[in-house]
Amino acid sequence: MKFVAITSMFVSVTVATAKPHLRVLHDDTFDCDDNNPCVPLLHEGQFYYPNHAEHKFVQCSEYGDCDVMPCPTDEVWSVEAYTCVWSPIPSSMPTSAPTPYTFNCDDKNPCDPLFTAYEYYYPHVEEDKFVQCDAHGGCYVRPCPEIDEVWDKELKTCV
Repeated sequence: MKFVAITSMFVSVTVATAKPHLRVLHDDTFDCDDNNPCVPLLHEGQFYYPNHAEHKFVQCSEYGDCDVMPCPTDEVWSVEAYTCVWSPIPSSMPTSAPTPYTFNCDDKNPCDPLFTAYEYYYPHVEEDKFVQCDAHGGCYVRPCPEIDEVWDKELKTCV
């Protein structure tokens, strides 16, 4: 942006150049310093952007404020989903071990507080069981009713 000031008898030119916003850092990731997507907004109406740390994201306010925010535990920022999502399960991990996609009522309890608002059923670390929460933070491991049934994460029922 350039400003020109003209005074009587003398011509004075003042040039002010705004620091250009660097828009690409580490494969389209952002921060609140050198690569700030908030001032001005990189995309009108978009207030969330990926950060170079996969467990964080950049949040802009409508006033141009910029904050680097953490994703919840075991989640990473997803450009496709435009939100934090569960981390991928490592292929070497045994199916009976707790993963970001499975729960139990001991060290991986989704019930107190509820991991997802208004959701009371979760996959258990053992595929033939599920976790049921109550409204008071109670956590219960339930078996699928039939011997050959397994918990379906998408349908949220045993199939």
